[in-house]
Amino acid sequence: MWSIGYIFGEMVCRDQLFKAANEEALAEKIFYILGSPTEETYPGLEDLPLWKSGTYQYREGKGLRDR
Repeated sequence: MWSIGYIFGEMVCRDQLFKAANEEALAEKIFYILGSPTEETYPGLEDLPLWKSGTYQYREGKGLRDR
């Protein structure tokens, strides 16, 4: 579902939804707009190495309408 939604979003915007130089920057941009995942929405999140190391911070998200 994510892939279909992402492709549809790029078709509507006629541009990349999230431009980033690497995976970490891409995740930050996604979290900034959509909000960070939680343990409830992504079981096992707390066990991921980059999440545990504090690389990412929790964000509420603004929503795609602002994009």
